[in-house]
Order: sequence, then C-alpha cells, then structure tokens
Amino acid sequence: MLNSKAVLTSINDYYNELKSKMLTIKSHNRKILENIEGFIEIENEIGAKNFELAKLKYTGDTESAKKVQTEIDNLTLKLKDIIKSASLVKYNYECPICKDTGIVDGKRCKCYLKHISNYILKELGANRQQTCSFKSSKSCPSLKKHYEIAKSYAKTFPNTKVNNFVFMGNVGSGKTHLSKCILTELALKGFSTVFFSATELNNLFIKMHVGEADRVLSFEMLSECDLLVIDDLGTEPLYNNITVDYLLSVISTRIGLKKHFIITTNLTTDELYARYNERLLSRLSNKTETLFIPFNGEDLRRQ
Repeated sequence: MLNSKAVLTSINDYYNELKSKMLTIKSHNRKILENIEGFIEIENEIGAKNFELAKLKYTGDTESAKKVQTEIDNLTLKLKDIIKSASLVKYNYECPICKDTGIVDGKRCKCYLKHISNYILKELGANRQQTCSFKSSKSCPSLKKHYEIAKSYAKTFPNTKVNNFVFMGNVGSGKTHLSKCILTELALKGFSTVFFSATELNNLFIKMHVGEADRVLSFEMLSECDLLVIDDLGTEPLYNNITVDYLLSVISTRIGLKKHFIITTNLTTDELYARYNERLLSRLSNKTETLFIPFNGEDLRRQ
C-alpha cells in the first residue's frame, strides 16, 4: 500500500543515512585539524575575539570594534589556510541544492520529490526502459525540426517559449523517444523529472481514489516536479470520476503553477475531445502555454 508513513519512512531513512555519512566524515576531519599545531589556539582566539567584539558593539565603541573585527578576519584567514593545507576527506553532496537534507526554504527539495516518484513507480511495478539521449539518437529527416525544437526546449528549460508539449501521431513515430531525450537531458542537469505511461498514471489515480496511495504525497509529486511526462495518453482504461477528473486536476494545477509537462498520444484532437470531453482540451488550448506537435511519419521501429 502506498501510504504516507511507508513512503516517508523509506525516504527519511535514506536522508538519515546520508546525514550519518556526512557526520562521520566531519568527525574524521575534525580530528585531523585538532592535531595540527596552532589550529585549536587560533580557533579559541577567534571565539574570544568574537565575545570581545559583541561587548564593544553593545557599549557603542565603534573604533575598537573595527580593530577587533580586523583581528578576527586575519585569524580567520590563518584558520582557512590551515584547513586548506590539511589532508581532509571531501564530502560530495548527493544533492548540492538542499545539501542532502531534502528540504529547501521549508519545502521539499527536488531530490525529495524524485525519491517519492521512484518509490511510487516501484510500488506500481513500473518497468523503466533505458534512457534516451540526443547525442546517441539518430533522427530521420522528417523529424529534424522536431529534434531541433526538443533540443532548444531542453537547453533553455525552464525558460522555454512554451511550457508544454502535446506530441501527437502514429505508433512508433518517435514521440516517446523524443520526450525521453528531453527528460534525460533535464535529469542530468539536476531538474526533477517524472515519467508515467498513461496506464501507470491511471493506476496511481485509482489507488489515490480508493485510499491505497497517499493523495497528498502523490499529488505533490505529480504537480511539483519540474517536468512531468505522460506517455501514450488514450491507451489507459477510463473509470468514471477518476481518470478524467484526476488527470484534469493534475494538468490544471501544473498550468497554474507554470510547471512543465509533455503528453504523447496516438489520438487526434477530435479523438481526445471525444474521450476526455472539452474540459481537458480547453486547458490545453492556450497556444502560449501548450504547443501541439504532429508526428506524421511511419513507424520508425520497423525501419
């Protein structure tokens, strides 16, 4: 069951493990520094000078305070030189944005959202295929313009001309491949990216609806990640008051938050309208936000 307690416990264990690793390295480095001649003495002197500075500021002795501040600055430079010359173990953050805490400015970091999505995908039994890359991809001539648009989108993200794409076309025409190229490029740049097939997403909606998946965590992941890719929209089974309503809620929220998404589908605009009614199409109809791109080529997988 995708309950919040299980998800949060799993993710918090991960961050606690990183914290423990960081503290171990800090403790190791501290012992090295303490054994260097003069380090403790300088550190203690800086502490005493800071106490003296606080008293001078309190009494209003500005001139003396300036002199003490200069002394503190000089001592600090000496301390930095000692640290720089020491053979310390460097700790490389898994996420330099939050420094492996999972929290930035009181909100969940991008890396935390990624862990939520990975946990949910694992619980759903989603089988991820190998990632795609612009560098290793060979596009056919008919898709040259598509690749240029996609590369520009990935290069300028998140300051793109339009936030969202709807890739429309026949099976095997390159829609999924191109969306994965964008997703891979952005993931390498540190953006939080989430890829769901329409069926996987629909299964999550059902679990959210019946209480088998935590609605708050799931919806936060779907609405807050930097890029959400929904692949093969229209292939999932429709369930009353679930499929369309939950999908519309996710799309509407992301548009409201100016969050990017890519939808791939084999359906035409008329077929999308008939399947999901005018509510979804109306949310996607703003050309300044969403661009519909047709893929009219043959099945590339047979070439």
